[in-house]
Amino acid sequence: MRKVNNKIWGNWYTVIDQGFIEFGSKTAKSKTIGMKLRYANMMNQIFEQEIVPEQILEDVHLKFSPIEDEERLEIHKAWLVKVLLEDTEVIKWHVHFSTITGEVLNIEVL
Repeated sequence: MRKVNNKIWGNWYTVIDQGFIEFGSKTAKSKTIGMKLRYANMMNQIFEQEIVPEQILEDVHLKFSPIEDEERLEIHKAWLVKVLLEDTEVIKWHVHFSTITGEVLNIEVL
């Protein structure tokens, strides 16, 4: 177990890292395949993309992710999976998976 200090949203948080991981990075990548992710263009048109293996970058890494839960901030140890926009080399989404439960904690549209 170790303590990690993170500066998030202008505030410092102490996070206790238990060190164990129940849900691995390869599983996070495979769980991303088939997800339907949405984004809006500059004209506010909504597009949906079903994720295929070629759109997931190999660079999956651990991150302490701030997740809002009913007006409070919780810090979770998560796998960050980067996903490309269809037919481009542009990273469009960051998908955060819990290292304990495997649930999607957050999907960031970039």
